[in-house]
Amino acid sequence: MDEQEPLLRIENLKKYFNVKDNHKKVILKAVDGISMDIKAGETVGLVGESGCGKSTFGRAVLQLHSITSGKVYFRGQDITGWNEKELRPLRKDMQIIFQDPFASLNPRKTIFETVIAPLDAFDIGTKQERREKVQKMLEFVGLPEYQFHKLPHEMSGGQRQRAVIARAMITDPAFVVCDEPVSALDVSVRAQVLNLMKDAQKASGVSYLFISHDMSVIRYLCDKVAVMYLGRLVEYGTKEEIFGNPLHPYTKALLSAIPVPDVGAKKHERIRLVGDVPSPLYPPAGCRLHNRCPYATEECSDEGVAQMLKVNEDHFVACPFTEEFEARKAAKESA
Repeated sequence: MDEQEPLLRIENLKKYFNVKDNHKKVILKAVDGISMDIKAGETVGLVGESGCGKSTFGRAVLQLHSITSGKVYFRGQDITGWNEKELRPLRKDMQIIFQDPFASLNPRKTIFETVIAPLDAFDIGTKQERREKVQKMLEFVGLPEYQFHKLPHEMSGGQRQRAVIARAMITDPAFVVCDEPVSALDVSVRAQVLNLMKDAQKASGVSYLFISHDMSVIRYLCDKVAVMYLGRLVEYGTKEEIFGNPLHPYTKALLSAIPVPDVGAKKHERIRLVGDVPSPLYPPAGCRLHNRCPYATEECSDEGVAQMLKVNEDHFVACPFTEEFEARKAAKESA
């Protein structure tokens, strides 16, 4: 969506799973046609309710899930469908911070052994250089030397998350998928980890795909925001556009749910979505929000309304209640 060549380009990515529902074979469209560009040194936030496909999308981008269709370009090179042998040289440049730090750490290895493992795997530097680099990285993420040889169960959640960040950053990656890295942390520890990630980005120029359901965290950390609902993007743009001029009802509902800490502040309109999130096995036709949207009309069930329309250079939305959609509809009717 940007003229400048991005570090990562994702084109119409789809990831479907074959599952069974009441003994019937059904296709689960976890990710259903997402396109996105991520520049070097940029943070793109991916936000949406639990189960909308955010984590699946992040793993598919890294080829940890095979892609059903679509393309992923890294530094202009199409890496779609590469096997593990072909992807191995790229793994040091494309890393992931998993949602659960305890589950992603080897319980039998010390933190030092865990963080040095990627350097050993890619044969980076001499043995002494690796040890020095790990020591500097652990100190950078706020883990003092006396904790280097602790096992994961001997550390707090915040300390384990710092270790996971250190492991992801130790190979100097160009791109990192951050899968809800602070959702399980206390607020004070969360702020420390977010600042740590900002510092790491300033120091190395790394790009992040930051997956979260917390709009406050997204606003603090990200340059661009992609809003996802039931496997599709409903709005995409710069942080200023999404938070300052939200257009899709789902985006407005998410923003209206952000708590306002100042009791004297002006209250914003609370937009409530009716009903429950539909089953991803049987998503509604057209705009997948239309059965919950307070503004929905009959035309919202038309598949055409699910297409992303360009509002301006920094803003895209998939909703019929915009001037852009109405103009396109009028042009189509007059043709």
